[in-house]
Amino acid sequence: MTLTHTSPRPRTSAAPAPPAVESRLPDGHPCVAPPEGVADAAEGDGTGDTGDPHLAPAGRRARADATQHYQDAHEAARVLSGKWVFPVLCHLGTGPRCHSELARATGLTENKPLDRALRTLMNADLVDRTVLDIGGSAPRVRYRLTPRGRSVLPIIDELANWWQMRI
Repeated sequence: MTLTHTSPRPRTSAAPAPPAVESRLPDGHPCVAPPEGVADAAEGDGTGDTGDPHLAPAGRRARADATQHYQDAHEAARVLSGKWVFPVLCHLGTGPRCHSELARATGLTENKPLDRALRTLMNADLVDRTVLDIGGSAPRVRYRLTPRGRSVLPIIDELANWWQMRI
């Protein structure tokens, strides 16, 4: 039996950043840095203390770090927002599975949506694909969560708990 490990394809280009628009969180924390030359209330009294626990000491670098933080959150939400991503992650959380097992577990009758979800998760380094060459028969492909993929499961649980609190 030959074991061949295939890793996700490296990204050829970074995903485009979300548009830089002035937006504010409900409690007034800025999400993006203000345009050049515009005074910002977050600069505080010039001591470097903004009084905002979500932002590092004031300055362009601190605001740029906060901007990157929210852009990273936006990218994570984009990756995890696929219709079949959560079901695939949750089913792989119980252990490695082959394509047909995942299709049955998620209730999918077509390969394309499952392939798309798996490809997205492999590109994000959340799922690993292993090809087992058993010899004589067609190679068997198994999917499993990477350590990074396992780290997403508690976040999904917290998100579900947060959503249930509204009820």
